[in-house]
Amino acid sequence: MSDHKKSNVVNSDEKEKRFAKNLEEKLSHDLRRGALLDGTIPGLYRTYRRRFARRVQPSPILADQDAFSKKVSELIWTKDVLASLRDTMKHRFSIEKFREYNRYIPSAIVKEKVKWLSGVSNANYNPAETLHGIGRLTDVENVKDGDIVLFDATSNDKPYETAVKGSSWNVAVLNGANLGLQYNPLIEDNPVRCALAYARHHQYNGMVCTNMLWFDFKKAGGPMRVYKALISGLNTNLDILSPSYQPVAKRILKELPDDEVIYETTAESFLNLASGWYKIARRPNGKGPEFPGQVYGIITFNEEALMMTAAYWAVGYITKRKQSKIAGELKIARRTLAKFEKEKEKREKTKASVEDLNREIAKYQAQIEVLRDLAARTAISNVRGEDLQRFYKKMRTFVVKKLEEAIPNLKVVGQGITYLKFGEKVVEFHIPNHVRVTDSLLANYTNHYGPRVLRNAFPETAVICHPYALNYRMTAREADGKGKRGSAQVFVAPILVDDTFLRDAMKDSVYMPHQLAQAIYAGQFRPGMLLLSCVDNYISADSISVGTLVSAEGTAGAVKREYTKSPDHIWVMTATDPHWGSRAKEFIWDQDNRKYLGMCEAAIEMMRRAGLCNGKKLPIHLFNVNDDLSQGNHYQTQQQPHPKKMSYTDIARALAKTGEQYARATPEKRREIFRSSSKFFLSQLNLRGEDWTSDQLQQLFKRHIDPNLDFFDGVLSRATEAGLVVKGMSAFDEEILEGVAYDGRDVGIINIGSGNHIAATVNKEVSEGRLYIQSLYWMLQTLPKWSGQDELLEKLLKAPLYSNEFMAWGTIKIPGGYEWGLAFRDSPARLSSWGDTLLAEVRSDEKRGNYTRILEGKMTLKTYGDKHFYGAVATEHSFYHMCASGTATDLYGERGFPPNNTGVSFVGLPVHGPESGPILLRTLRYDQLKAYFDKPHKFDWEAFLPNPA
Repeated sequence: MSDHKKSNVVNSDEKEKRFAKNLEEKLSHDLRRGALLDGTIPGLYRTYRRRFARRVQPSPILADQDAFSKKVSELIWTKDVLASLRDTMKHRFSIEKFREYNRYIPSAIVKEKVKWLSGVSNANYNPAETLHGIGRLTDVENVKDGDIVLFDATSNDKPYETAVKGSSWNVAVLNGANLGLQYNPLIEDNPVRCALAYARHHQYNGMVCTNMLWFDFKKAGGPMRVYKALISGLNTNLDILSPSYQPVAKRILKELPDDEVIYETTAESFLNLASGWYKIARRPNGKGPEFPGQVYGIITFNEEALMMTAAYWAVGYITKRKQSKIAGELKIARRTLAKFEKEKEKREKTKASVEDLNREIAKYQAQIEVLRDLAARTAISNVRGEDLQRFYKKMRTFVVKKLEEAIPNLKVVGQGITYLKFGEKVVEFHIPNHVRVTDSLLANYTNHYGPRVLRNAFPETAVICHPYALNYRMTAREADGKGKRGSAQVFVAPILVDDTFLRDAMKDSVYMPHQLAQAIYAGQFRPGMLLLSCVDNYISADSISVGTLVSAEGTAGAVKREYTKSPDHIWVMTATDPHWGSRAKEFIWDQDNRKYLGMCEAAIEMMRRAGLCNGKKLPIHLFNVNDDLSQGNHYQTQQQPHPKKMSYTDIARALAKTGEQYARATPEKRREIFRSSSKFFLSQLNLRGEDWTSDQLQQLFKRHIDPNLDFFDGVLSRATEAGLVVKGMSAFDEEILEGVAYDGRDVGIINIGSGNHIAATVNKEVSEGRLYIQSLYWMLQTLPKWSGQDELLEKLLKAPLYSNEFMAWGTIKIPGGYEWGLAFRDSPARLSSWGDTLLAEVRSDEKRGNYTRILEGKMTLKTYGDKHFYGAVATEHSFYHMCASGTATDLYGERGFPPNNTGVSFVGLPVHGPESGPILLRTLRYDQLKAYFDKPHKFDWEAFLPNPA
């Protein structure tokens, strides 16, 4: 092609681009001038075709009517206009209020957009039956005896087998949707829809739904009914109303007269609820379910109350009909009796025979007595128990079937406490028998777990599902048996409601009688969804907040992100209360290295065997020991020998027997005897403990710091390589000398506390944490990487103190990420329950405010030691975590305390903040660590501590 022709082509392309741009500007101008107010999109398309007939072919906008309609929609629904419509819907303003500011958009187009944004449902629900009587869900004749839904009793030994298989899986727990309460009308931002979509995008293996409905099933309730209406989210669905009533309801909806209201039956309201689930659980345009996996439903308090009430009113309706029929027959009988008695009086006056009348009178008198007896009997209080059960089962069947029709792939598998088996693990879903709003759900459950352990009926994992749970909580309990230690985890599932929207919707109400209103205004309320994950049969559970779900799946996430992996995390490892020198210190035998390891050392060795303690591979960014590195000796520990400690004589006798066996043994057998003997003697040394504090510190240095220098190097390397920015308290101090910043509470990368045991031993005159840090400082400087890095190491290695107690405050972030608050301390300030060791601390924080003066506006990780139990609580402002200890229960614990937990923990903070992903919590407990060293195997650290920054 010649240069002249090329030039013509280029000029032609530029002209077409200019024409397309001018055409779009012209169309936008016409639309804003009201081109559609007196016309239609097809009509406007024909006008433009005629006006630009010569240029139609090259213009994509005018290629066909579909392309033109799409462009019109884009020009009408700009980003700002669409945001205005969403705000209009969110605050439930009328369409006309929106059109006051957007007059050029026809009402029909706005209504169509509103319909799309609020969710397009293809539910083909027929109008509800026209049922006479109060509170009736359906005619019981519609539920055949052969269709009755029955649930098999489940237990820890006989759980319901789910379709989830394997040793690694993910299951979402959608608790407390409470559908029927106020909700954001924007379907994109509906938390339940977002939760279903999140589970789909992250390829969860299954989902459990509990506390699915909220329904005001009382027939009246007086003024309290108005209060409940303020939190109700049920909107009138004309298609579900009785056909004869639909025109009346439609007119009232349109006119909203002051002398008329709309009446909805119980059956209509329930079908409305079911259609709501139908709409939420399905994607638009026939794309299928929001979550295509299997969903397991459990009937809880609210659904059960609906079924019970419906059964009561069904029997009540039958009873009233029967009473009415009896009253009618009684009226007829009395009238007939009166007629015969009157006739008898006439005959008696004329001396005529009344024998036949006497027979009739006697007959009707007897009949009246029968009817009066039947009337007295026919009362709701006299209904046979078996009949109430029969009708209840029919109502349960009806509700279950409607839920299963509404939610794709839902199988209702139980009612109340239900055990489900995922892979090789059994999980108890504990349904409390009350609806009180309380922060003691976890404490109430664990404070009574003992008898179930004795019955061998306590599950390895339990999830408490309450309709108005305040937040996510976690603890662990010892579930020992057959002479061995075992452990179990207990979680509280948060509820999935839009608290921001609900608080806005209820801001004009002073009295809050409804439980949900009480919950959302609680200072520690944090809604979300529980995420159960299992890696190599190690179960964990995390909470993803409603804000995170809506950010990922709602309007804000309209620009779709990749779902190939979870967000990057900053991993914080805690290994508190090792109690070096204690007779109760727990050890695990490392057969390969022929030595005993404490909990922290065992976890480090697991990482080392995976090749992680090598340069920058370690996934840990921060390491903390909050409390009691050493046992100290402040209560005459030498007077409390371990019950397994053998005397000199017993050891000598055992040694003699071993010598005899050794003398007769083969070379191979001798090696085995030597291995078992060395393990035995080292175990006896551990059981004797160390009473002298100096020797305790030597053990700490020689058995913890020296052998694990590669681990500490790995922590610092990971943190510095990730560019981790740590600010201690001194970074916020304005009153400092230039170039000099110091605060004893400054947080670091490695933070070592000091406990009450050694403090009491040395009259609080020495901090063991600073001895630990000084030793680690010198050891690290022997490595080429850290040699001469005095100033850097002093910043990274900290033994923070607030006077003489461990407290470390500050912030942490990855460049470009969210700035997290940090508040580490030795022990919680308050303790009110051993069933939930963080219960009082969370309550205390509600009255303390910003006591650090630096953590306002920041989600803060708060960790604790001292109490020897695992614990976690997620609130709106903080993630609280207590780590277990390195010891077993000792004599002090046998004074009535629950047996303590033993192990280490890891908390993962999403790099881009709490709205970018869930805060992850992982624990490695004694029984898990021991199982690994008894039978070493490849452990999937990448899945266990995913995506370290």
